[in-house]
Amino acid sequence: MMLWGVVHHLLLLFKDICATVGVSTIAASFLLSYSLSSLLTIASGVLSRLLSKTYNSLQPLDQLRWNGGINRAIQGAILSSMGAKTFLDGVPEEGTVHGVNDSLLHIASFSLGFFVYELRDALNMLLAHNVKEESLLFHHFLGVLLYFLTLSTQSYLYLSCVALIQEIHSPFTHIGWMLAKQGRDNSLLWDINQYALIGVWFVFREGCDLYVWIHIITNLPYGFLGGPFIPLAFILGGTIVLTMYLNPWWFRLKIKQFQKRDAKYKKKQAQQNKLTLIRQQQQQQEQLQHEDHEQQKQQ
Repeated sequence: MMLWGVVHHLLLLFKDICATVGVSTIAASFLLSYSLSSLLTIASGVLSRLLSKTYNSLQPLDQLRWNGGINRAIQGAILSSMGAKTFLDGVPEEGTVHGVNDSLLHIASFSLGFFVYELRDALNMLLAHNVKEESLLFHHFLGVLLYFLTLSTQSYLYLSCVALIQEIHSPFTHIGWMLAKQGRDNSLLWDINQYALIGVWFVFREGCDLYVWIHIITNLPYGFLGGPFIPLAFILGGTIVLTMYLNPWWFRLKIKQFQKRDAKYKKKQAQQNKLTLIRQQQQQQEQLQHEDHEQQKQQ
């Protein structure tokens, strides 16, 4: 919660600055998030170029992925702390449909800024570099629509902000990717990170899906379906897609990363064994030739 405290104070400071120039709370939080993502991406590129030999050895496209991963890891930690705060604060007095307060507005607009930046980044990778990451693009597009709809109608903000808990996986995901680029995906550190990622994914992403469904079902008798139709339909449809397709599919991919890693190093080990066998055979042939030569000299 310390992380949320730092971000909250930044939001309040940014809000005061924007208020002096006539910018709304929603716009202030949105601009702070978008600006923070931009600064993190730029800072990653500058610092990594100065400090990381691995970064300088990467292809330009992977350098872009590296910088984007740093941004997503840090922003994911921030957003998940915001989701945890929303969960601990509980449902607003006005209820889960129309409950609104400054904290929810700050968090939702901050999230909108992040997902707009990430959607822009994913589209840039697709259009400029032909990098097709359909599931990531779809995920960020859903995020933009979710927070735009809930903010514009000021409905279902509680559930949309609680769902941010799921972003806690981001630091683990990108740490694992960076370790792999450093050639350390066969290390104990990579194993620990991957097991932590799988545990976090199962508890917080799948667990959050379960909480959202329980919350929806238990609030059906209390007018949950009485909110604006478009955000309601989007939340129900998005929750179904996340629960039934995206989260289970991504979870299987995380587990398969172990299998891919093991297969890669088994292949490398087999190649090394083959080379070792060839060298041994060459050494044996050279030894035999040397012995034959010595015998001929003696004769």
